[in-house]
Amino acid sequence: MDKENSSFTSVLAKPTETLSVHINNSLFFLKSSLTWQAPNIEHVCKLLNVEHDEIIARLFSMVYLHDIGKSSDSFQRHIRSSDKKSRAFPHALLSLPFVIASVPALKIRGIEEYFEALAVMSHHTPFYDDLYSQYVDANPEILYSKNLDALYCKEYALRFYYYLPQCYVNYFNKPYPFTLSPPDFATSFGTILSKVKSGVRREDLPDEVRHVHSLFVSTMHYADWLASGESAYKYTEETVGPRLDLHVKHKPSFRSWHEIQKQAGTITGNLMLSAPTGKGKTEAALLWANSNLCAGKLLYLLPTRVTTNAMYDRLKDMLGDATGVSHGTSILKIAEDEKWNESKIMVKRLTFGTFMSPTTVATVDQLLLSQFNWRHWEMVEQNASNAAIIFDEIHAYDFYTLALITEIVKMLTRKGSRFAFLSATLPSYLKEHFTKLVNLKIIEDKEFKSLVRHNIAYLNQDISDSIDLIINEYKSNRKILVILNTVDAAIDFYRKVRDAVTTQNLNTDRLLLYHSRFIEKHRGEKEKRIKDATDSNYGFIAITTQVVEVSLDIDYDILFTQLAPLDALVQRFGRINRKGSKSITKPNVLIYSNSRNDHLVYGGEENLEKAREIVESHLTGRSPSEEQISQLIDLQYPKDRTLADFQKEWQNVKSDLRVLQRELWDIQTLLLGKRENALYKIARTRDEKIPDIEVIPELYREDIERLPHKLEAINYLVRIPLIRFRQCLIPKNDGDTWTYAALEYSSEEGAAACKNMGAVVIADD
Repeated sequence: MDKENSSFTSVLAKPTETLSVHINNSLFFLKSSLTWQAPNIEHVCKLLNVEHDEIIARLFSMVYLHDIGKSSDSFQRHIRSSDKKSRAFPHALLSLPFVIASVPALKIRGIEEYFEALAVMSHHTPFYDDLYSQYVDANPEILYSKNLDALYCKEYALRFYYYLPQCYVNYFNKPYPFTLSPPDFATSFGTILSKVKSGVRREDLPDEVRHVHSLFVSTMHYADWLASGESAYKYTEETVGPRLDLHVKHKPSFRSWHEIQKQAGTITGNLMLSAPTGKGKTEAALLWANSNLCAGKLLYLLPTRVTTNAMYDRLKDMLGDATGVSHGTSILKIAEDEKWNESKIMVKRLTFGTFMSPTTVATVDQLLLSQFNWRHWEMVEQNASNAAIIFDEIHAYDFYTLALITEIVKMLTRKGSRFAFLSATLPSYLKEHFTKLVNLKIIEDKEFKSLVRHNIAYLNQDISDSIDLIINEYKSNRKILVILNTVDAAIDFYRKVRDAVTTQNLNTDRLLLYHSRFIEKHRGEKEKRIKDATDSNYGFIAITTQVVEVSLDIDYDILFTQLAPLDALVQRFGRINRKGSKSITKPNVLIYSNSRNDHLVYGGEENLEKAREIVESHLTGRSPSEEQISQLIDLQYPKDRTLADFQKEWQNVKSDLRVLQRELWDIQTLLLGKRENALYKIARTRDEKIPDIEVIPELYREDIERLPHKLEAINYLVRIPLIRFRQCLIPKNDGDTWTYAALEYSSEEGAAACKNMGAVVIADD
């Protein structure tokens, strides 16, 4: 560095903020986070058998020094430059000599680990094996010289560094427990990086490393992110009970809390709750959460994006703007809420996606992906620790996802989290499994056990034979729900009903097709029409697939459905006569035989044959109570055999997780850009028999190019089965952000086929 630029009158961390101001702000939020994360810190102290004060001092030195690398000529020139292409040497890398000198290595089972350095070097870029190696390889004349001190505004950097012990005293009124060593400017960064990584680059990595690393990284992020603009941040939700009380009791329909809601609110510890659809499980779960927050976060996890969005709106209305949402396309929801303010969108995308909000509503995938070291897994894992976590519709997951839930529950139980598992259809194998996994209290609805909502008929014939009856019900202004097991069957049936409605000169505007292969925009519009029809005075026909089972809160008059396993049927039943107030003098649930390829959806012919036997023997011609219906679930899933099948899948999942985490040294972040990587293929949260892909139909390309906000393109995404639509995919042009596909697509029928290709029967996703 030449003499002219050997120092600056002020060392900047941001264009309008000095380094000292940013560090002071970061330390302020560090002190707050020490309170927020007290249980997580205590957990690490016990794991390592070290004193609390030592961990606090290590976290303090990490935050104090994380940006000291900005006191370099490279960064100071960059931050003052008006050139948008200006780049600086990585300041996190330049901070390492100071961080390593400030604290001794932390020994775990005799192995030296540098958690502070790992957290600092990855506080802007997720940690992976080759992080910063490109700078080592590309700049040997700098990084392997003996003159590293020439990179820094050395006088300022050393003065800042040696003030650390006094700053620690100022914050904690006790002496800094370590002796500062002089920063080593003579050692190359290649050597420094090897030293930092050496402790974790082993197959027999101690389990403690993952937990300690995630604590340090999450603490680093909390301090740095909040210092950059979230001054009004609130860590936990403390008023769920009172706000829920106000929200519910002002409704004209409210009389008193149901018995299951009262019971749930008195339970501290884990809960399993079973009650019919529409009978207050959500309120019961929130009353339970109010008794179990313990200064932690509230996570409400659901199986689908649709249910997640609906629950987010509901809880946001109840608990306020501090409620977050996280799923695959939640950024669109955030953008709409923030009226397309880009800076606010980015902040909320980050905070919501890492469970930083006091309350977060998310798809279960967002938690499970942390086990695969998805980006920001450290934050997700720490924020899920000591939390009250609600798994809604726990019955809705396949064995693979259920095994992942089991693994995360095991881990988070050790870190103080408490769980509520909710379901309308709770088979005995789930009760036994979770009872053995964690100590829990089971509450089953007694108040509504005798409720009778359905008169059921089974017709051993094709559902196409029902069209005349559907038309007659439509003429009587009935709300009709039709559920088929595959998209293609739904499209075919819709066309037949549409032809019949047209032939009789009836209104086709009240006929709708809904399945998984519509773009996001059309799905939202259709979901609204289906829900709005519930309270209308006119007839309506919604022809759908099983996507409606756990996604829409509706109350229709009559259900026509193909045969499916009993738990799926019960979910379908729950969309009809939801309150139990409608007449059932004649069948309001009509079940028809399944189609030839439906076994692809439901795990084989045996499941469907078992369902047929149960329906024929126990349901058809009857009006069963909710208790009677729930008892039949065990006929579909015999406890001992189902548990044995689940145990096999659980072992497979544990093996996959061991392989992935071993390959990633337990703490590396999975690089999403390397989709061909075998590890990426392991990192899945659903057992997708038919892999799918999100694309935009080619016919919307010009619409996308005209959008005022790029994120709005998410509205045009449609999820399609890859095996069927592979030939539709269009190679990306330069500058394409999205994958386009040459689809036969319409807002009426969705994605039916590739252009110029015939139809292929495929299961819904």
